[in-house]
Amino acid sequence: MKNLFSIICILILGSCNSQSVSKIKLSYVDLDIMTIIDVNCNNYEQLFSSEIKTISILNKSDIDSIINLIDNLKVDTLKYMPDVRVKIEFNRNNIPKIYCLSKMGICSEGNSYILPDKLLFILKKYMK
Repeated sequence: MKNLFSIICILILGSCNSQSVSKIKLSYVDLDIMTIIDVNCNNYEQLFSSEIKTISILNKSDIDSIINLIDNLKVDTLKYMPDVRVKIEFNRNNIPKIYCLSKMGICSEGNSYILPDKLLFILKKYMK
């Protein structure tokens, strides 16, 4: 009986994590835009201020896919830091999360990850 209760608690907690994100803010510029300096998460808004487009992703299926892909990011052992063209922002359990990416990589809080092709594919649906 204790094992059954433990399993139910784990399932409930797990489903709460996936349901806690109801909206993703997507800020982006043309992925192919050229700059003379590298753009990082900290200077993205300043350097692209007039060119940034912003949209909210509200589609539950896309949100779940994006969150699942982010939760399973693999660390980039080459430590490639993207020349940022896209910023993803969301709150999970009232904790803000920000991920910045280019066509080649993704980073968050100074950590670099390998960018899944599927993540970029989903985001491009909204980048028009």
